[in-house]
Amino acid sequence: MTRKEYFDHRFHIHGSLSDSMENKDDKPQYVNLGFGPRPRSSKYIQTQVFGSAFGSRPDGPLTANQHCVGRDDTAELFFRDWDHIITDFSSQFAKTTIGPDGTLFANFGTSVALMAYEKPSGPIPP
Repeated sequence: MTRKEYFDHRFHIHGSLSDSMENKDDKPQYVNLGFGPRPRSSKYIQTQVFGSAFGSRPDGPLTANQHCVGRDDTAELFFRDWDHIITDFSSQFAKTTIGPDGTLFANFGTSVALMAYEKPSGPIPP
């Protein structure tokens, strides 16, 4: 698969499938937690990477981004809470449509999954 084919599939096919879920509660989304003017909306962000520099740190520990493994893309999924994550990934749609499509373009042997909890770092400016 060429980079163009990869990006086209990731954006046009996988992105469209991810947005086509019947039950909108099964979709990743961002919910206003009360500390910002963000509306409730679906949030699945794909970022294509071009010409980035990944690799090990000089005299540092190994990182997930080794020189032998280039990174072409990142995906960010936002969820309300842990129950929402479980509901999303255990849905029939995720199991029978989204997951199998991932095998058509993703290199699971070198994929890196990270999870974080978003919270405010200080007062929100007016």
